Amino acid sequence: MDTMNTVKIERRRRPFAVYLLGTIEPEGTNGAFFEEAEALESRGIVCHNPAACTFLVHFGEGAELLNDLSRVMLCHSDAVLALPGWLNSPEGRRQHHFAIAKGLPVVTIGAADWNNRLLACKAAWERDREAAEKAAGEEARE
Repeated sequence: MDTMNTVKIERRRRPFAVYLLGTIEPEGTNGAFFEEAEALESRGIVCHNPAACTFLVHFGEGAELLNDLSRVMLCHSDAVLALPGWLNSPEGRRQHHFAIAKGLPVVTIGAADWNNRLLACKAAWERDREAAEKAAGEEARE
């Protein structure tokens, strides 16, 4: 098997990942981020939590580093979970637009049936991954 096919297959094997979108308080506890991250991870969902990186704001260009890191996390996510109050953050609104442009499903906590919608996103992602792995296996046999 060539290297490119191996990379594509390995990328597909990674777990479903959700980005937490919300208003980050650099000096605050950001408890909602950590509570949701823990709840998601207990269900086998990888959580990209930008609040875990707030220590960056204490280093010179830290706010810009945090924003850049948040965009990298978004690029490696399969869905976005918007925490209450995310509209209060200008960077949160920019990240929301970025996620929509990237085609990521955005689920807002508090919206009707948000938990089931997030699980439906995960199920669709798993079906797509299985189909891609099957197709890659068939290509490798040819």
